[in-house]
Amino acid sequence: MAVVGAKLSEGLNFTDDLARAVVMVGLPYPNANSPELKERLKYVSSLSKQKGEPGDAGKELYENLCMNAVNQSIGARHSCSWAAAYP
Repeated sequence: MAVVGAKLSEGLNFTDDLARAVVMVGLPYPNANSPELKERLKYVSSLSKQKGEPGDAGKELYENLCMNAVNQSIGARHSCSWAAAYP
């Protein structure tokens, strides 16, 4: 067992048949109350509004941070690896 975002979850490489399953319980969203993250999201949103882009870039960044952590934790490492994710 490991916590996503901790050293153990991203630092190990199990090759071939050493690890055939990864089960994730919940999604590893970053702390929405972090002052640094709030400022980053606000900055990205303001840039996208200045450019006239549709949608909320801050919300997209927040979701992408989560999904990057998921991909890092379950990702395939070589051509014979495989991974599947179910919502």
